[in-house]
Amino acid sequence: MKNIFIAFLIVFSTCTFAQETFSGVKGGFNYATADFSSNSIDIDNSFIASFYGGLFAEFGLKKSEDKLELGLIYHRNGTDYKVTTEGEASEKGLVYVNQINLPLTYKKSINENLFLTGGAYLGVILYADVQYEVSNTNFSETIEITDDFEMFEAGLSLGVEYNFNFGGFVELKYNYGLTNTYKDEPDTFEGEADFKNRFFLLGVGYRF
Repeated sequence: MKNIFIAFLIVFSTCTFAQETFSGVKGGFNYATADFSSNSIDIDNSFIASFYGGLFAEFGLKKSEDKLELGLIYHRNGTDYKVTTEGEASEKGLVYVNQINLPLTYKKSINENLFLTGGAYLGVILYADVQYEVSNTNFSETIEITDDFEMFEAGLSLGVEYNFNFGGFVELKYNYGLTNTYKDEPDTFEGEADFKNRFFLLGVGYRF
């Protein structure tokens, strides 16, 4: 986490020497799951569909067609999970994690319109809840679990972007969370648990 933060500061200072600067908006589909596991129960995870959106600033590099991008993006992450006990499902539900990410992305020019992208992000978790039901019963409940999560998260991203001549673009990214966002002694699950974000982004944007 510290190393990623230092990298953000270094690149931010570098951006002051950029050749040209653009700002813009972006948004689209957020297809998320998590590496969600526990030392006391078996948990299976699958993807949930949601959305993302936010603002960004893009900096063209001198003597290069490559670019740097800094963003302020809202994501609705989470996972569709199922708890298995003695070979049978005992609980299932949806965990939603609402967060603001600060992505730093390097865009490597392939040609005038196509870019390969890679970078890192810092995330701030704002709110989390779980909608769950107990198997073979009529019991279901939605509860807030924000206090079960750490405030900050960090991860890496890799993707591709295609730019149109009118200022619009399409992007596809995969984000891989590096840090465990679940606290050591959560209230919701017994024992220790890990929760690391994994999510795809497919969206569009426009630069001004």
